[in-house]
Amino acid sequence: MASQQQLSKTPLNKRDSWQTPGWLYSWADKRYNFDIDLAADSANKKCQNYIDKEANSLEISWNQRGASGWCNPPYSRTGDWLSKAWQEAQKGMKIVMLVPTPNGENHYRDYVFGKASEVIFINGRINFETPADGKPKAVKGNTRGSCFIVYNRKYPEHTSLSTVDRDHIRGSL
Repeated sequence: MASQQQLSKTPLNKRDSWQTPGWLYSWADKRYNFDIDLAADSANKKCQNYIDKEANSLEISWNQRGASGWCNPPYSRTGDWLSKAWQEAQKGMKIVMLVPTPNGENHYRDYVFGKASEVIFINGRINFETPADGKPKAVKGNTRGSCFIVYNRKYPEHTSLSTVDRDHIRGSL
């Protein structure tokens, strides 16, 4: 059976470049105070300090570039990004990732549960954005739920699970 992401009719290169809506990033930034965007380009960066595709974020050390990282990774390679985040968290970096809600995929078992300090499930689908005429435009039809994965300690322990309502996030700003 095909996953929800595989059922999407949007070309992969477009899906992997969608950006986080400003209201959602602002909510997370107020909680975690980010100083680096770990998977960005000049058009969709959320921090002045960012790592772009050319620098190859999966191949370089993050913790030498910032202390608190934001990451909305390409969803086509979520497992690689979760693995990298866990590696960097063990070096002491705080990392918050916006990823598809786990649905039994092995990389969540391997790099999230028991390793991340917290998983925050977002109740309500997120409309990601794409640049249009210099302004972000909402992309409709997200086929999966989303969550924040928070890595905020060096050693594996219990992973806290919580929820937040999408409309509450929007209304709290």
